[in-house]
Amino acid sequence: MKILFFEIFTTLGEIAGGDAKQVCYLSEEFKKRGEQVEILNLHFKDKLFIRDIKFMARFLTLSQRDIQTDVIFASGTPFWALPTYFLKKKMKSPAVLYITHCNNLRAKIVETVGLSGIAWREGGHRLFFKSIINNFIFIFLVFPDLFKTPALFRFSLRGLDKIIVSCEYIKRQICHLVDKDKVTVIYPLIENKVKYDDVSEPSSFFTIFYFGAFYSGRGVIDLIYAFLKLKDKFSELRLVIAGYPKYEETSEMIVRSMVDKYDLKTRIDIHGYRMDVMEELKKASVVSIPFHDGVLFQPPLTLLEAMRMGKCVISTDCGAVAEFIADGQTGFLVQKKDINMLAGKIEYLIKNPEIVKIVGGNAKAAIEKKCNFQANSQKIKEILEEVLPK
Repeated sequence: MKILFFEIFTTLGEIAGGDAKQVCYLSEEFKKRGEQVEILNLHFKDKLFIRDIKFMARFLTLSQRDIQTDVIFASGTPFWALPTYFLKKKMKSPAVLYITHCNNLRAKIVETVGLSGIAWREGGHRLFFKSIINNFIFIFLVFPDLFKTPALFRFSLRGLDKIIVSCEYIKRQICHLVDKDKVTVIYPLIENKVKYDDVSEPSSFFTIFYFGAFYSGRGVIDLIYAFLKLKDKFSELRLVIAGYPKYEETSEMIVRSMVDKYDLKTRIDIHGYRMDVMEELKKASVVSIPFHDGVLFQPPLTLLEAMRMGKCVISTDCGAVAEFIADGQTGFLVQKKDINMLAGKIEYLIKNPEIVKIVGGNAKAAIEKKCNFQANSQKIKEILEEVLPK
């Protein structure tokens, strides 16, 4: 079986995103099993619209002479059903789409606009006006999402042979658009070669680790406020923020302004994007990404990776999170945007380090079962074989 992998971030030459990493790991696994694998690579380094225009121009000219395949495996949002359907027609091959997440434009805009008030409070008029400019730019960049309508999804989704979704939550989001019998839930494939025994024991510091985009909807600013409530009470408390900061620049500016304003440079460590994030993750006591409602139409991949390493996690009961975290057993859930509750949970874990270790062990066992790489990749392989012409 020859499989063509199509995922936008690998297509554009980037493998930083969690979904793109899953595709790369899955392609490697299929190669080991003797399958022929090709990843559709259209590497463009241009900025924004120029890059997208070049991508679409090259994509539209693809033909069977360029790529021959038995089956197409694509992943991304429901919107990517459209280019996948187009690719299916071009290649005259069956196509399967793995919907890893859904975007929510309204939630993105509400979150972004709301940052201006925080910018005024924490950085004064200069930061406020910078935030206004950045917010306009951000809204302009997500404006094309307005054209990603349910009607467009319905047409393209129904044209595909099979649809896989990464959680029950996403299945509920799309079930009105497509025949339910065509949809299968397969949880994310969490590949982690770090052994639990290799994870560093907590040092004299209690380190909270956040990794991912500097996006307000992921609760990074909430973590700063929770930290402020606890910093004087617990001198051993540290916060590490690691990730790629350019997704939403206003959030990054607010975080850095707060670190300066409250003199936290010795207590809060801010990294940019790091390829060795798993090595940093080993040193964490607790991992926290307190998502906001409406922005998480997907499994929390970064938290799942942390749980797979045996880390205790704190998040919110939003979107798909509760499908993977049983409160008090495999992690902890707090109410969205509830700073006092978030701070209280962190304080509880500082005072009860034995709970941190027990819950981390439970989390590892739960993710190994639900997001088992070997088992779930086999399920995907079976679906790909199922859609092959008889």
